[in-house]
Amino acid sequence: YLIFLATRQLPGSDLTETKSLTLVEAKRNDSVPLKVDPSAILESAIIADTPAVYTIGAWDSNFVENANEPNGGHMEWNWRNDLQVENVFWQEDEVYLVIITDDTQTSKNDLLKMVDSIR
Repeated sequence: YLIFLATRQLPGSDLTETKSLTLVEAKRNDSVPLKVDPSAILESAIIADTPAVYTIGAWDSNFVENANEPNGGHMEWNWRNDLQVENVFWQEDEVYLVIITDDTQTSKNDLLKMVDSIR
């Protein structure tokens, strides 16, 4: 995981907001956040001849209590298309990657340019 934070002043206020941009890479894509859920609405993209997919949504997690399990229960994750989180998934050789942001000021094209610069 590599996380970048952007803090901006809210218009007309002394308050600020902090948004994140997260890069995740791993040798496997069978767990959250690298897993692509079948219900995600995917858009194909090409980044320097490398296939990628773009989607809006996020994994929502919750703890399910169960006294019979170690730690008193387990985590469950559900994909939600209604969450305003942008994702770009791609693969470089044997490494799976995803870049994720909740910053609504970052466009799809901006994210794809970031992916291209990471390559």
